[in-house]
Parts: sequence; structure tokens; C-alpha cells
Amino acid sequence: MQLFFERQLESEMFHDKYKLLNNTITLNNEREIIEQWADGFVDRDGKIIDDFQREFHSTLWEFYIHQLLKKMGAIIDFSKHRPDFIVKNSDGSDKFFI
Repeated sequence: MQLFFERQLESEMFHDKYKLLNNTITLNNEREIIEQWADGFVDRDGKIIDDFQREFHSTLWEFYIHQLLKKMGAIIDFSKHRPDFIVKNSDGSDKFFI
């Protein structure tokens, strides 16, 4: 999933922090980190990129939590729209919800 543009953004429709990350060349490392967090994230409702560009904070947290769960080796069930994360035990039973 491509989170950032290769051009400068000025539009008011984008969150200021998103524009800062997108438009500032020196923030390449930060962009790469966020892209790693988002790697493997399943956009179940088809609006995660719009939310990230316009709302920013809630989506950044979702990507961060996704990365934490990946690092823990958690099994994430993306088959339902809610809750954001269903973490499964190795036997497939529900372990916890976020």
C-alpha cells in the first residue's frame, strides 16, 4: 500500500502532519518506518489511506499497534471489520481484541 506521494501536497484536504511527512525530503526514514508498520495491514473497509491522509492520528496508531502485534508474532484475524484487531491463539481461538 502506497502511503505517500512523490509530489508536494498543499491542499487543505490533507492533515498538516501528513503533509509534513509527505513534503519534507529529510523525513525519508520516518516515512520508511511508517510504511514498515503498515506492511501486511489489511484495509478491510477500503478507507485506511484516506483516513491516514485526512485524520492521521488514529491511523498512525493502527499501524503502530499492527507493528507491535507483528513483532510479538501474533496471529491477526482480519476477516471482520470490527474490532480493529482480533488476535488469535495458535489453535485459532480468540485471544484478545483491540
